[in-house]
Amino acid sequence: MGSALALALVLRKKGLKASVVVPNSYPPFLAWMPEASSTIIYEEEGEKAKTVTAESELIFCLDFNNLNRLEGYGDVVKESGKPLILIDHHLSPESYFLHALSDTSASSTCELIHRFFVGMEWTELIDRDVAECLYTGIMTDTGSFRFSSTSAQTHRVVADLMDRGLVPERVYHHVFDTNRFERLQLLGHALGNKMKYDADLHTAVIPISLREKNRYHYRKGDTEGLVNYGLSILGSRMSIFISEEDGYCKLSLRSKGELDVNQIARQYFNGGGHKNAAGGRLDLSLDESLSKIDSVLQENRSLLA
Repeated sequence: MGSALALALVLRKKGLKASVVVPNSYPPFLAWMPEASSTIIYEEEGEKAKTVTAESELIFCLDFNNLNRLEGYGDVVKESGKPLILIDHHLSPESYFLHALSDTSASSTCELIHRFFVGMEWTELIDRDVAECLYTGIMTDTGSFRFSSTSAQTHRVVADLMDRGLVPERVYHHVFDTNRFERLQLLGHALGNKMKYDADLHTAVIPISLREKNRYHYRKGDTEGLVNYGLSILGSRMSIFISEEDGYCKLSLRSKGELDVNQIARQYFNGGGHKNAAGGRLDLSLDESLSKIDSVLQENRSLLA
């Protein structure tokens, strides 16, 4: 959302018509972002998204490097035949992009969008709205600047955004200090009753069922960051969060040091991402997913122990 909104705002300042399309709804804690309300959500506005895509001359693909990540909207983009420009920081990009700014060492796609603006000599168009969008993506993707992907250049970019009107605490408040009471109850339940930690394998597993989410009136984004609590346990090397959905389970994996969860997610969980942060999906029930995860952990015992 941060990279797409920032780019759209600047393109409009250049006199171009730009629309932001996402495959599904974004979390409520991002609704405050400049021009977020104009975003076209494919699962809710499919025909509008198809029309905008068909009328486009160019499509920017931001913060993903494979159209399969767009679920049903990915097919719409493929069938459009429009040229695709990639700006992304994930591993293993596909080869069908006309041009690509792909750098896995970057902290976030928003950092790369700033680099793109510098290269295009568009930095004078970065106002407070654009700066807030970019900072939101940088702050969240770096875990508030604590992940190893945070570099000196990351901080230089943030300094430039502050010079252009960014007030960091305003963004932090909107993203992290607007919790519903039910969300905190869900987090408490997950940490107090659901999280298990295997000290021999240095791994935490946090499963949440669909029924449990409904009990706490779950909204999209309510479990954002939950996986990181497992990684904060003294001695932990990996944390896995499993969210039961309707007919499948979504996985989030985090690790420390040289333990590569991107490879684990790709090999076992139909996913991928970064070395220390990845996601996946299992078309299984929650119990079946937990059994699968246990088998994977035992198979990789020598790697984890």
